[in-house]
Amino acid sequence: MSVKLQFALDDSNSFDIFSIARESVLAGIDILEVGTSIIKRYGIEIVKKLHNEFPMVPLCADGKMIDFPDLEITDLFNAGATYATAMIIASNENIIRSIEIANNFSRNIFFSTMGYPNNNLAQRILEISSIGGTFFIAHGSGRSLEKAFDDLINKINIIVGVQNIRIIMAGGINKENINSILKYSPEIIIIGRGIYESNNISLSIKNIKEILNRGEQ
Repeated sequence: MSVKLQFALDDSNSFDIFSIARESVLAGIDILEVGTSIIKRYGIEIVKKLHNEFPMVPLCADGKMIDFPDLEITDLFNAGATYATAMIIASNENIIRSIEIANNFSRNIFFSTMGYPNNNLAQRILEISSIGGTFFIAHGSGRSLEKAFDDLINKINIIVGVQNIRIIMAGGINKENINSILKYSPEIIIIGRGIYESNNISLSIKNIKEILNRGEQ
């Protein structure tokens, strides 16, 4: 199975958003992520605009749902998102409802582990999996790429032991360290700053895609 590259857009300038999105799409990304900061600043409308601009590119709307799934998840899918994110800290009731909404749209929820205590992480993932959750993001966080990647590795080592789930990886990933996580067989790798802060976004994406393609051989 090929590893997909999801590029996370987190800029706050709408002109740059579309310019960078266009560059990333032309460079060959598989999924375009509309980052939390963009959704907060511009609202659901930015998801709709990006979907209209790039209708053939799957969009992940990183709304990080905790509450009100009927409002948040429904609006994101109506705006054109292929995937929406929810936090595993959300109540089981809201998680079940978000999965129901996704199924009604024939879409998927990505469940983020960001900020959740590692000592109870495997148990929580098992619980959400038992009520219908499929995709889980091993989501490292930190002020620097290095700290985020360290947190990601800690989460990966917990999550890979959970059976019958589909794993997504995010947090501090760039072309220098990506090979070290491919051995865990992620389905999707999310990169934001590791691409966005590079000198050449297009070249960075192409280099990462080459690494992913070599990993399939």
